[in-house]
Parts: sequence; structure tokens; C-alpha cells
Amino acid sequence: MAQWANRHERLKPSVTSLVPTLLGLTTVLLILLALLAGVNNSLTALYYFKVDVSQLSVPSSLAGSGFLQDLTAVSGIDLVGQEATASSLGLAQTYTVNILNSCADFPSKTVCSTPNLKLNFSPGSDLHLDGTGYRVSDANSYSRSLIRYRNSHRFIAPEYIIAAVATLLAATLGLAGNRSKGTAFVTLALSGLGTGFLLGANVAATINAQRIVKAINANFSDAGVNAKIAGGGIPITWTAFALSLVSTIILAVRLYRWSASSSGPAPREWVVLRHNAGKSGGGKAGNILVTGRDAYEGAGADRTAQSPVGQLLNRVSTWGQHKYVQVEKQLDVGRERRFEREMERHDRWASDQSEPRHVGGRPEYIPMGSMADNREHGRNLESYEPYRSNQRG
Repeated sequence: MAQWANRHERLKPSVTSLVPTLLGLTTVLLILLALLAGVNNSLTALYYFKVDVSQLSVPSSLAGSGFLQDLTAVSGIDLVGQEATASSLGLAQTYTVNILNSCADFPSKTVCSTPNLKLNFSPGSDLHLDGTGYRVSDANSYSRSLIRYRNSHRFIAPEYIIAAVATLLAATLGLAGNRSKGTAFVTLALSGLGTGFLLGANVAATINAQRIVKAINANFSDAGVNAKIAGGGIPITWTAFALSLVSTIILAVRLYRWSASSSGPAPREWVVLRHNAGKSGGGKAGNILVTGRDAYEGAGADRTAQSPVGQLLNRVSTWGQHKYVQVEKQLDVGRERRFEREMERHDRWASDQSEPRHVGGRPEYIPMGSMADNREHGRNLESYEPYRSNQRG
């Protein structure tokens, strides 16, 4: 009964199983919000960094030519060209970059690009700065920063997806984590896997955002372009990581406590009939039916330790005729019987030797007379049995 009660307690949902599930589901929700930012022009506030081009001003590449400036002054025709601004290039005031796309914030509307797992945001092409003739201050450093950003960003979205799937599976199995130790271990493994991938994606996304922001400010600040890390993309993903980490810790503590408190597999069910000689206080002698763990732990000497089945059977008058029951390993019955037959055969042989063989019936041996006078035969015996000479001497 106690074993069944413990098993029933493990099967009931508890706080330790509901809390990791709720934390896991919340983590999955936050990851999905970060992934879906900018999709269908929604959740545009969950970006990673923002590029402000409202102060963009790129002089014409011919503005430094004095000859063209003089011709412009004489002819009245602009031969130098106008400086490039955000309005002249058809740019929005600000641009925000998400995990899967980027959005352009115009004064009247926000337009987001199509989601792409291999998003490659490039200030030169996306902001149309390559056509203005603007030259970056450090082309080599800028190119290396773009290559690193491009190579690492292609793994960020898949890592978030894997983390969301693993965390969702862990949250689902978390409700059944108390059913078996194997299920609890799989739940912990999935939760740890999701937490690990989420940590890797957050670190890569944060470092990527810092890298590209630094490259933009270092090479385009003279043109009036400024970038900064802002928005809710980074905070929401790190919050998801914190919740996932707490869920994993709770699952690990639960599995550790369960393993520490578990005494191994349940003992075999034994049913043993033991003889009760009665207590000194006048207890009635009889047989006691002992079941379960008590069968081999020595319980059952007292009638109060009987199970309900044993108490019921003891009321039957014909119950308890046998006084003992062999519980231990049975001996080799065949070996005992062979030993008994050998002993009986030996006893019969000994009794046959003690009785005179010539009495009644056919003699079993031929009686021989004494050969003490046969000296030649005695000498032959002495040659094989030297001790005879000593006896004669």
C-alpha cells in the first residue's frame, strides 16, 4: 500500500512539474515574438539595432572641382551636382534590423522586407550610399566587419528555431516528468539543449549587432549616418534565456532529489506464512500471512504486523495447519535422495558383513583353512608386506 501511495504521489501533477512547463512555454512565446518581429509589418519594436539617416548629407563627388564650379556660375547650369540626402535618395528616416528582416520607418508608414534566414544588411547597398561616391575611411576594416556579420548571422535564426522546438518538447514532457526517471532525464536534456542553443543565438546576435553598429559609426558618421543598439529584440531574447535557465535548473534539482530519495527498484512481492508462537501476554498462537517487503525483512512476528488479507485468513478455522513454509532457495532434492540411497546401500552392506554368510542358503564365499604352516606362502607375504616380519619378531 505504501509503495502504491508513493507511486500515486509521483503521478500527480505538482508544482515542480507545472513551473518548468509554464516557464518553458513562456520562453517559446518570447522566442517566437523575436523571430516574427517585422513579419507583415508587425512587432516592429522588437528590433536589434537602428540606423538613423535623417541627417544624411553626402556632397557631390564633383563638388571639389573649381573649374566646374566656375562653369556653373557662368552658365547657370548645375554641372557639379547636388548633395545627396535621405529625401533625394528616397530613403526613410530610420531603419531597424530584426532577426529575419529589416524595416524602413517612413513618416507615414513602416515597410518591412521579406523574411529571410540569411539576412544580409549592408549599409552601402540598403541605404543607397554606394551610388553617391562616398568612400569609407577604412575600407579593409569595414569589409571584414561585413563578412563576419554575414557569416555569423546565417546561424542565428536556425539556432533560435532549434531552441524553441527543444524548449517546447521539454515543456510538453514536463507534465509527465514524474512518471519515470527516464522521462525526467529526457525532459532535462531537451531543456538543457534549448537553453544552450538560446544562449548561443543570443551571444551571436548581440555581438553581431555591436559589430555592425561599430562599423557604421566608424565609417559613415561623417555622412550624417548614426547607428545604435536599441529596441526590444535583445532584451526579450535574454529574458527568454533567463526563464529557460531557471526551468532547466528546476528540472535538474527535481531529478537529483528523485534519484537521491529513490531506493532502487521495488522489491519482489513475497507471500509468506509464518508461525506465531504467541506473546507472553497471552497472545493466541497461530500462523501469520506476511506479504510485500515484510516477507523478507523479518516482520510478521507480531499479529499487529499482519496485512488485512492475513487477518482475514486467520479467522478461517482450517487455515494455518502447516506450521512452516520454505522461503529460502530450495536444496537439490535429487542430490539428497541419492545420498539417502547410498547410505541405505551402505547400511545393508554393513549388516550383511556382520551376519554369518554360511547360515542358510547358498554361501557367498568359500571358507579357507588356516595357512599358518605354509612357510613358503608366509615368506611370499613377507616380500610384499614387510611389516609381517616385524610382527613375528
